[in-house]
Amino acid sequence: MMNISVNKVSKRYGDIQALTDISFEVEGNGCLVLLGPNGAGKTTLMKIMTNIIRPTSGEVRINGINVREDPGRALSSVGSLIEQPEFYPYITGYEALMFTCMIKGLSHERCISEVNRVSSLTHCRDYLNRKTKEYSRGMKQRVGLAAALIGNPDIIILDEPTFGLDPNGMMEIREIILNLKNVKLIVLSTHLIYEAELLANHIGIIDHGHLIHFGPVEKDRYLEVRGRIRGTDLKLNGVDVIDREENRIILRKNRDIENWEIIKALESSGSSIETFDYYSVIEDLYKNSVSHSDAES
Repeated sequence: MMNISVNKVSKRYGDIQALTDISFEVEGNGCLVLLGPNGAGKTTLMKIMTNIIRPTSGEVRINGINVREDPGRALSSVGSLIEQPEFYPYITGYEALMFTCMIKGLSHERCISEVNRVSSLTHCRDYLNRKTKEYSRGMKQRVGLAAALIGNPDIIILDEPTFGLDPNGMMEIREIILNLKNVKLIVLSTHLIYEAELLANHIGIIDHGHLIHFGPVEKDRYLEVRGRIRGTDLKLNGVDVIDREENRIILRKNRDIENWEIIKALESSGSSIETFDYYSVIEDLYKNSVSHSDAES
């Protein structure tokens, strides 16, 4: 069972309302991306989900267990990386990972094998014997991610996991997440729309402490067609035109239908197609939702 339920969670710091009535539920393997600008409340929400801070009101349940009431059981199957990881400066990365293993109650033999496994997975093995005070931001991020994966948790909560990495590092970490989400439930925050498009099965858009959109990402349902487009009525059941500009339309498939059928219908209406590709609506959702939120603030 992999389930996270957030119910009417709010957080207030004095006069500052950081979160307001956040509610959502996600279950099963896949990746929920929390997308929003810096300062939107994503990290605050993740700290509440991992029992680092207490909500002002509301509750979080992981696998049906209340995080505040029984954090040991609720978080036993959870690994997390919240904000930029920091380590005692005079220990090595290897010692930091071994310490994490021991906190999780693993035997010495299991600790050794786990450190080898997660350091290989996150490509940080080459510098594990160096003192962490010598680490770059990217090195710390990799070791922090390795620590989150110790014990092979079913649920992984990651706060901007590619922060501070160079382009190659970003691609490597994203590839790890793409593989992990096939068998695990990942909750990941970012302010990068491209990252959300690549990784998300579900998307939650947060701005000014409000969850302003939540839902599945249906990557294969939307299509962008460019060319000389004639008319907007395709006379094809199950396909709607949801946006139209000069020489460009956005289509939504409402049922299983082959793309060649859509192309044939367009050409039958006199259209000349230059490009035909899948279209991500995340950028439009983000732009429209956040700008609407800003207008109300």
